[in-house]
Amino acid sequence: MNEIAEYLVESAVWAVVGFVGGYAIGRVAVTGRDDSTGADVTTDAPEPPPTRHRKGFTGQQMLGVVVVILALATVAQGLIQSAATRAVVTCQQEYSNGFADALDARTAASTAAQNSLDSLIGVVGHVIEEPPSPQAATEFAHAVTAYLNTRAMLKRQRQLHPYPPAPRDLCP
Repeated sequence: MNEIAEYLVESAVWAVVGFVGGYAIGRVAVTGRDDSTGADVTTDAPEPPPTRHRKGFTGQQMLGVVVVILALATVAQGLIQSAATRAVVTCQQEYSNGFADALDARTAASTAAQNSLDSLIGVVGHVIEEPPSPQAATEFAHAVTAYLNTRAMLKRQRQLHPYPPAPRDLCP
């Protein structure tokens, strides 16, 4: 069931409960029950004469119209608020997913850069331990070139995966 249908069913259930409760309380109030003893209250006053058809709204009818208008306004407000909340949640979810994707890519690039630096330092350590030779100089030059190439490639990779704009700029 979609969200609007769920909201309408839930609202209808509460409206019925409220109506039945209000009706029961109204019936108790109208029948003239004495709440303290539970006995019927009798009066010696004569019954009012029957009235002819009244024109216009009675107070009870006006109250009913006000209640219906309030119920409709409440349902409309609930639907509008639900849509606004859903929009914010969707925006936050998109931001979180974009941020996680960028963070994963950038973390992988940082890990590769650290591995490349570790390799370079290993070569530097090996060259320092060995006596100077043309082979050590060539090995060192290749290690530095590989490190610089790896860093340049990883810098481009990070640029391809920027962080998304902050939610304060992205979400309404």
